[in-house]
Amino acid sequence: KPAAARDGLVLPAALWSEIDVFLAAATTRRETLRRLGLGTNRGMLVAGPPGVGKTHLVRVIAATLAGPYTTILADAHAMRHTLADLYAESDTFGPTLVVLDDIDLVLGHRDGGANGGPLADFLAALDGVRQRDDILTIATTNDPQSLDPAAQRTNRFDTVLTLPLPDAASRTR
Repeated sequence: KPAAARDGLVLPAALWSEIDVFLAAATTRRETLRRLGLGTNRGMLVAGPPGVGKTHLVRVIAATLAGPYTTILADAHAMRHTLADLYAESDTFGPTLVVLDDIDLVLGHRDGGANGGPLADFLAALDGVRQRDDILTIATTNDPQSLDPAAQRTNRFDTVLTLPLPDAASRTR
């Protein structure tokens, strides 16, 4: 089980509240969503400059969900070459947390001449023809503007968190 603890990451209370709502949809409110006929897949895009705690936040979330959720970590190579297979494998694991670290290095923006293969795989995996349940996708990026708008829309990333640079009080804590 990952050892990252929530108290080891200093974030504004408003961000923790958004994270708690995201996690509740995947845990305590999952059956309610099903009863209402709503999907149980959720996505969170975590943005911010290097060093603000994006990766640490992912570790905290993975530690929180460990046990009920299987965590799959995808690096840039996996995102470029096996993203569709990665999501297909999630069918065998039950509830799954998929972490896409530094997604901006792979997906890019169609207007910028990005290779459409990884972007097309990503769009299809998150809400394409094949319907999946109980998948949480968390992606990190230093530059959300470099991502194609289709990759950022609701139903792919329901929550977009921008982690700020820490103020003096946060740095002291």
